Amino acid sequence: MPEFTGEVRISAPAARIFDLVTDFARYPEIFRAIRGVDVLTNGPLDVGTRFRETRVLFGREASEEMIVTRLIRPRELALESLIHGVRYRSRLTFSADDPETVVTLAFEAAPKTPLAKTLGFLGGPMIAATRRAGVEDLAALKKAAEASSRIDARTGSARRDRYIVV
Repeated sequence: MPEFTGEVRISAPAARIFDLVTDFARYPEIFRAIRGVDVLTNGPLDVGTRFRETRVLFGREASEEMIVTRLIRPRELALESLIHGVRYRSRLTFSADDPETVVTLAFEAAPKTPLAKTLGFLGGPMIAATRRAGVEDLAALKKAAEASSRIDARTGSARRDRYIVV
């Protein structure tokens, strides 16, 4: 089962980072490769929440449906999708290491259909591209979270900047 893990230290509280990463509608503002998100489930965020993410990968846009499979505020978020017979799992964990938060991304792909298992040898380039996207996403999350937690010198309160990662 192809997999990888990435980690980033962010100078912001875990709760603030968790709020950013669970605000799916804001993904296009945070993550450069994401062009759009449609939340498909009504109501509050919970296990079972579904959304469709449109992302550029290999120079082309692709839309995939994701489902929240684990949600422990503000410590963990897990998402899954089934694409062309392969189940993809992404798990983000948020660990306080005062004054920072360590965010870990664990990703795995598991072929579920005979065709996906047969074509598994072609997965190398896909996993490499997904690894690069994961590293870019962690860097973008760091930039967004740290921008949103800067202290305004005039007021002494945290600024809630809007941000666009380019």
